[in-house]
Amino acid sequence: MGITIGQRLGAYEITALLGKGGMGEVYRARDTKLKRDVAIKSLPEEFSRDADRVRRFQREAEVLASLNHPNIAAIYDLHHVNDSRYLVLELVEGETLADRVKRGALPVEEALEIAKNICEALEAAHERGIVHRDLKPANVKLTPDGKVKVLDFGLAKAMQTPLEDSTVSNSPTILNGTIGGMILGTAAYMSPEQAKGRATDPRSDIFSVGCIVYEMLAGRQAFHGDDVSDVLASVLKSEPDFSLIPRDLNPRIYELLRRCFEKNPKRRWQAAGDLRVELEIITAAPRGGATLTSPIAQPGWRRAIPVAVASVLIGVAGFAGWSLKPSPPPLVARFQLVLPQDQAFSAAAMQLVAISPDGTRVVYAANNQFFLRQMAEMEARPVPGLTAAFNPFFSPDGQWIGFFSDREQALKKIAVTGGAAITICKTSRLSGVRWDGNRIVFGDLSKGIMQVFADGGEPEVLVSIKPEEGTAFSPQILDSGKAVLFTMVPPGSTLEQAQIVVQSLVSGERKVVLRSGSDARYVPSGHLLYAVGGNILAVPFDLKAMEVKGTSVPIIEGVMRSLPGGTGATHFSISDNGSLVYIPRGTASGRSQTVIAFTDRSGKSQTLPLPPASYEDPRISPDGKTTCRGHG
Repeated sequence: MGITIGQRLGAYEITALLGKGGMGEVYRARDTKLKRDVAIKSLPEEFSRDADRVRRFQREAEVLASLNHPNIAAIYDLHHVNDSRYLVLELVEGETLADRVKRGALPVEEALEIAKNICEALEAAHERGIVHRDLKPANVKLTPDGKVKVLDFGLAKAMQTPLEDSTVSNSPTILNGTIGGMILGTAAYMSPEQAKGRATDPRSDIFSVGCIVYEMLAGRQAFHGDDVSDVLASVLKSEPDFSLIPRDLNPRIYELLRRCFEKNPKRRWQAAGDLRVELEIITAAPRGGATLTSPIAQPGWRRAIPVAVASVLIGVAGFAGWSLKPSPPPLVARFQLVLPQDQAFSAAAMQLVAISPDGTRVVYAANNQFFLRQMAEMEARPVPGLTAAFNPFFSPDGQWIGFFSDREQALKKIAVTGGAAITICKTSRLSGVRWDGNRIVFGDLSKGIMQVFADGGEPEVLVSIKPEEGTAFSPQILDSGKAVLFTMVPPGSTLEQAQIVVQSLVSGERKVVLRSGSDARYVPSGHLLYAVGGNILAVPFDLKAMEVKGTSVPIIEGVMRSLPGGTGATHFSISDNGSLVYIPRGTASGRSQTVIAFTDRSGKSQTLPLPPASYEDPRISPDGKTTCRGHG
């Protein structure tokens, strides 16, 4: 049944036609009962004649109506008149983002603010299990009072025809006859999995957000073509032309977009909240030359290693975000999160903190268990079922947390979503561990560098260390498995006399690349990061020649080390995308915080001018003028 201006649909009086699209016509109407203006969306006639689809749509509409967020246009009712169905929607005044972009690219500040609002809407919907599936500028309204409203949440799914297979030719979003009028416009914002007709999830909306942000900054679509086939081919095979985006922007914007545009959903931003957090960081300094804070007042290190540092404190711990591109100038930002009063870091003999490869999750050991924090969330949550757990590390896809069980003397793993912990292998003298592909490499203080399949099995020696050579720890596989980087402590030497070495797994040749350093990590910028005392330094490193090529510079000062007699762990971790998390020296661990006092023979005590910390084994010199103490 057609709709005419002036017609009454129950309590709603039609006053104007607002637009037409593949999902039906949209009218302005007056709610005569509640005295408000609403939008009426008529559903296609073939839709209303299909009883199964109507029932499915009713269920979906009930879920969609439960959404209540300031950036989401609300669904008020599903109306039924003379065998026709109509959606009663919140009427959002203003122009669409598509209309705004037609006038040209948006200023970066405005584009970032709109993108943040879209992500906030997605967060709310995804938490309810609702994926938009048709996110595009035409479905984003900009109100006259500066608000952003996302329209048509979940309607693509609600209106699609159930399919017997998931081929491209049957993809409901692309070719279904009920929405054929929106094919070309929608295809330009589809995720690759949508274009292939495969199942979608929240990461599909993330791809669409990237398309929208790109279009706002470039003034044109990220993927385009003469017809729908060309557009889909571009989505599946091509990358957007980043040269069309202004070159003076914060370099993190380009990285943000590249992660949105990943063809493999596993390599994309995993949650709208993660994307929102990154947008908030960029908003503080949207242009390339800006900096918020500096980790150290030493400009020379920026020339030597072009990285940007952003830290988030855990208790007094922190994250540092690294931009490993040489240009534009780096962004520096800082954040902090204090551990709750009922949490204290576990004893610091083993590694206490790790960041996932994609930089979206951090796990730390406190109260003899693990706490996992999503970067998009405000609080960390305990990983259930784990006690006496230490040395956390992530799988390459970030879906598993590996750890050492002190109680079982075993290397184990547990899914980030929880469940039963799985034993990988038995080991009693773990000293540093890393998950590389389908294998895990770790140091064993009595045997050397070991490796074991990630699915479990009997560990085997990768690099044998003889007793007269000392001990080895903190391994990392280099050059696609051709070499291994690790720390060696010669017999009778202290940690400060340790050597950083590389051993070829092809020839067996071992060479010392740094003396007086430990806990080295190679990062994609072409540098080694390593520890000296409580400081993290960086030095250029030639991966082919396996040797340093320059002078070391300090990056972070005051990082917590393991307790004397421990594994030599330095409490920092680096993600594949350049984020760094660390725990500062002096942070309270499971060991009590004490002070040192001097007591003479008469019983009179005097507290020494030292801050409270995990001191142990105080000693006094024979002349009574000097005090020595261990400090964890």
